[in-house]
Amino acid sequence: MLKKNNIKVESSGKLIYTDEERNNLKVHIKAKEDIENGVEIAKKSDVAIVFVMANSGEGLEIVENSIGDREDLDLWHGGNELIEAIAEVNKNIIVVINAPAVVNLPWLNKVKAVVFSGFPGAESGHAIADILFGIVNPSGHLPYVWGKIDDYCTKIENLENMTILENGKTYKNEYRYDGIDSAGLIDERPGYDKKQYNYTEGLYIGQRWFNKQNIKPIFPFGFGLTYTTFEYSDLKTNINKEGLIVEFNVKNIGPVSGSAVPMVFLTFPDNIGDYPKYIFKGFEKVELEVGENKKINITVDDHALSYFNIKKNKYDRINNGIIKVYIAENGDPNEEPRLKAEIDCKF
Repeated sequence: MLKKNNIKVESSGKLIYTDEERNNLKVHIKAKEDIENGVEIAKKSDVAIVFVMANSGEGLEIVENSIGDREDLDLWHGGNELIEAIAEVNKNIIVVINAPAVVNLPWLNKVKAVVFSGFPGAESGHAIADILFGIVNPSGHLPYVWGKIDDYCTKIENLENMTILENGKTYKNEYRYDGIDSAGLIDERPGYDKKQYNYTEGLYIGQRWFNKQNIKPIFPFGFGLTYTTFEYSDLKTNINKEGLIVEFNVKNIGPVSGSAVPMVFLTFPDNIGDYPKYIFKGFEKVELEVGENKKINITVDDHALSYFNIKKNKYDRINNGIIKVYIAENGDPNEEPRLKAEIDCKF
């Protein structure tokens, strides 16, 4: 693909390490992206593809000098600073993020595109190249809401520093752990302290919290882009003792083949009390050639049409009132759904 289109690729990917001598050995204690080199290459490039990353250790590895969960949502090794610096010299930036989940995106309005690859594995290079060059049409959708850290229902604070005396040494104001992280950084840390977090949001977690508080996230649950366009039509609903059957048509009206990912969201009747609106209940993924039309059937089963009745201490099937049905491509109720209908709970 590159040779055929006379495209030249020049890489600047490397980390600058801060070293220290310990036990007569030189070890890496800090790493940062080589921003200066990246900027110089970006200046003479038509397009800058910037690969950045973050990780979470789950108690198994160091995360920017902290064991376990991340203490913030920033990219590792100065990733945000690298993107900001390149944005000053090149306006055609594509950012590829390898990370476990949400990261801060302070530079989002300065880049042309973002590819979130998660943890793509050994063949990630080939897979990402196929996406960037249009060989494969992307169809991934976020399995969670992507918001600003201060907008989530539970506020996360940094761990408290603690002093530990071990082998005659005092450790203070630092988080240290015996191990090596993914960048080869060696550090020592005998212990750490945790704060108590109180989760009081009840059923209003994830996208439900953002909807209830009328907060627009950076990207809603289910968000995902593709190189083509889909048209939805002919929504039909039917309800029986087995559940709710939703039927509709999807047509690829765009320029290339691709996969549509329609999602079903429901709003239960108000008579069941305080309950989240616009609840995700199912999805389907269907491949469509250009101009192709397919009929989709999604069943919301009996359990998914139930709610937990705290008075009875059991699940009850909704059997009184109107259920609102939405076919959409993400979980933001403020975006006009592709299709919508209402159906009586009784059958």
